Amino acid sequence: MLLLAFTGALTPWSIAYVMLPQEWQKHHLTVYWVSAAILTLGLLRIYLKANKQTDQAIQSSESLFESMTQMSSDDPEVRKKAAAQMVQQLQQMESEGDWGELSQEQKQFNINRNFKTLKKLSIACHQAGIKVRTGKTKELQQIAEDYSHNQISIKQALVELMVDHQASLWVEMEDFEGIYAQIIGDIIKATQRDMKVNNLQVEMNEQSCECLLSFEFDEQVFRWKFRQKGHYVAQSFLNKALNFFAQRAGGRFVFIDSEDAYADYLFIPSALYGRLFSRFVNKDK
Repeated sequence: MLLLAFTGALTPWSIAYVMLPQEWQKHHLTVYWVSAAILTLGLLRIYLKANKQTDQAIQSSESLFESMTQMSSDDPEVRKKAAAQMVQQLQQMESEGDWGELSQEQKQFNINRNFKTLKKLSIACHQAGIKVRTGKTKELQQIAEDYSHNQISIKQALVELMVDHQASLWVEMEDFEGIYAQIIGDIIKATQRDMKVNNLQVEMNEQSCECLLSFEFDEQVFRWKFRQKGHYVAQSFLNKALNFFAQRAGGRFVFIDSEDAYADYLFIPSALYGRLFSRFVNKDK
């Protein structure tokens, strides 16, 4: 603190006297106080900005800690909501960190480009007969502004628009037989197709961890074999279920993200995928 105070007092003096040319040194007191005022305002601005960022960090940390506490709840619904809230908080903290690094011109450039991307995709979805979250200019503009810290990708834009086609799968093993039925139900719901599965049964060899899942669909019986180990649903089962119902619904599932006990997928109908997504998905990853 003493060093900072000494430096703060010395800096205006050095500007006012040592660094001034000979003809200006008679005005060194005026220059001294002007320099001191400018330095004080600069230090005050740094202090206020740091204090504001500290308050925001504390508030975000408290909210994040609350969500982490709820993740240990015995109620599955509470854990699901806490996990979703935690993802949202982390994304918000990340976006807030990026926000300060961009100029207003850069943010506005991103907003304009994001709006054009959302508008084009909204039109493409309508042409393919796909119901989207919104096509209104005001609401698309709001989504574009939410992504002002970067340029929205094709995949992100489709996730924002095609909310009814998203499958957020809870993959933590809790109810052995019920978890598979729940996942299949969520996958079918995301396709927006009228499909029904009957008589779903699961058998497991505890020694080899081999599972046999059987069900009736479209008057046929299907049987899937896979190995179930650990606390999360086997990826081989997820792949089978996603591919099976995507093919029968006329489309494909695209992986979005995974966070803790969730695995998120987006169903893209072939009418849209063939025209648009196959063109951009490899560039967008």
